[in-house]
Amino acid sequence: SKHEQKYTAKKVLADANEKLEEIEKEVKKATDFCAPLLEEGGLRFLVGASVRTLAAAYRDQMKSKSLTQEALFSEVAGGSSGISKDAFLAHLEKLPEQLSRDELSFDEVRRQQIFKHIDKDADDKISQDEFKDIFNQKFICTKEVSVTDSFDVSASKTVFKIQPGDMLESTSNQEADANTGMSRIECSVPSAGKTGFVTVQGGQGTKFIELISPFSTFCKELDKNLDESAKVISSLCAAYNAKAAELNSPGKEGPLAEARAELGKSRPKAAGFQATVSKLRASIAAAKKEYAKKEAAEKNAHIEARERKEADAVV
Repeated sequence: SKHEQKYTAKKVLADANEKLEEIEKEVKKATDFCAPLLEEGGLRFLVGASVRTLAAAYRDQMKSKSLTQEALFSEVAGGSSGISKDAFLAHLEKLPEQLSRDELSFDEVRRQQIFKHIDKDADDKISQDEFKDIFNQKFICTKEVSVTDSFDVSASKTVFKIQPGDMLESTSNQEADANTGMSRIECSVPSAGKTGFVTVQGGQGTKFIELISPFSTFCKELDKNLDESAKVISSLCAAYNAKAAELNSPGKEGPLAEARAELGKSRPKAAGFQATVSKLRASIAAAKKEYAKKEAAEKNAHIEARERKEADAVV
């Protein structure tokens, strides 16, 4: 009857529009998760890379002067309980010359960003805990390797072995073994409750452990979220289309025909949402490559600057 058709049309439209709203929310969720890379260009990760460069220089300084992290903090803080923003920025500006480390030649904007990155609680000063946090590194084992009791492989004993997937923590810099060409690091293995020395990369280039960077972690979570969103959106679109199919009936007039025409207006929107995820994937792939270029360019900027300076001096 016409009354039943009106009821069916109203219910189907309401259900279909509800599915459309759910699709829109899922697309927004996926788009928002991509923002750090697509909208911000991975800036937070580039700043994090600069902080790791700073931490590596500090580690070498501590080793050469036999300083602890606490002693270095006290030196930078001038004996105070915290490092003020102005004091830290001034310190960073002088650091390249003081340590003879051109890679620390950050511009004023990046120095500000580094301070903000380290100042986790945003109280305009760096506490000792915040300062010490920049030295913490996490690694993951990618190939079975021995954990030894000393740096020198030839003179060391195996304490135990770690397997792919095992997590490691370290506050040290990697060092090259002149005799073997290996890159080694002192670290702890929380699951075993033990500390020792591990080969990061063998003399022939085989990698045994890899640094877990915020960017790599973000990319892993991003890919997972996009996969999940794609499945949810596909399911919702199928449900939306199923609702639309309920309105299929002969005739160009009547409640069902009117509802069918109304639903037809939103069909392109639903199809567009589904295509958005595919576009996001393509954009993310391109953004990852662009980020890698930016990170490499920043890492090598001091080398290029030195080469230009030397070339100018010759001319």
